[in-house]
Amino acid sequence: MLSGASIVKRAIVRNLRAVASQQQPCGVDLSLHRVLKWTSPATVDLDNSRRKAATTSELPFNHEGGTITLDQGAYLVEFNETVSIPLDCMGQIFVRSSL
Repeated sequence: MLSGASIVKRAIVRNLRAVASQQQPCGVDLSLHRVLKWTSPATVDLDNSRRKAATTSELPFNHEGGTITLDQGAYLVEFNETVSIPLDCMGQIFVRSSL
């Protein structure tokens, strides 16, 4: 397990918006860039001849509080940070308890 300081120093997580508050004792908090809702199903098959990606639509942030209200369901979430995990490490993501 790497400390947040080590993760930042080794540039495993990049493009942090607020290093001091995102760096934690045992990891790094990621910040939300945007949330997309699935608007169509995807299609997969054995040889990719009929493969079709699902479509999405972006959910707007509430301008007053910078929040998004999510109904129960599945979403595509994009973060501001980029992660590059070295071959000698393993990454694990935990959702916030508020979700």
